[in-house]
Amino acid sequence: MKNKKLTLGLGIIIIVSAIFFFINEGNTIIGDTPSYIPISSCSQEAQFLINEKDFPTNLIAGCNTTKHKVDRDTFYVVTISYGEAQDCPAGCFYDTYIAAVPKNGGTFYDLSANPASESFDVNNIYTEVSFGDESGHTDHVCPTNLESVTKTSLARENGKIGWKFEFIKPFTCTWKELSSTKVTMDNTFIHTGVEITNSWNGSWFAYHEDETYQWDLSKLISKEISREKITFEEK
Repeated sequence: MKNKKLTLGLGIIIIVSAIFFFINEGNTIIGDTPSYIPISSCSQEAQFLINEKDFPTNLIAGCNTTKHKVDRDTFYVVTISYGEAQDCPAGCFYDTYIAAVPKNGGTFYDLSANPASESFDVNNIYTEVSFGDESGHTDHVCPTNLESVTKTSLARENGKIGWKFEFIKPFTCTWKELSSTKVTMDNTFIHTGVEITNSWNGSWFAYHEDETYQWDLSKLISKEISREKITFEEK
């Protein structure tokens, strides 16, 4: 009898919990809700940029300002998050704009690839900077985090303000370039090609122009360390 009462009690609890869940599910807020700040909480440089770009002052989600030295000049890198919140069920995000404002103000230098882009990620050089034609390249053996071998700083080159990326230790990468592939009767792939190991040193410069990043690779030093012919099988 006790077991029957216990089973009945558990059943009632489960049913009540299920009813409570379904009644309240429609009222449950999942994820984030839009959040905005007064522009008075932003730095003078950020407020200047908000006004210059005509961003909606009631839709400023965040502002961040950092101080940088470029030669003997002082610049403030300002990051503005603004606009209608997007994809809040998964966690709200906003459009982002980045620019460098000189200490004396009056002008600014775009650092975003476009108004909706996030801050530049040095690891994007795998796709953004062409170290060579990557078609047919496989099995890259490279550092997974280039920030561990590079130093990033705001810089001026040829009258442009942008990001300078400088290797602080040699960057080495190995990959295979396939020239041909044959398939045997048992569906074994026989690849032939070369395995190349290359190193890079020096620096490169990225700046914003015409709503996209431009790359100056003139100070990037590339050296081929080895090139070996290879043949290998793949099931």
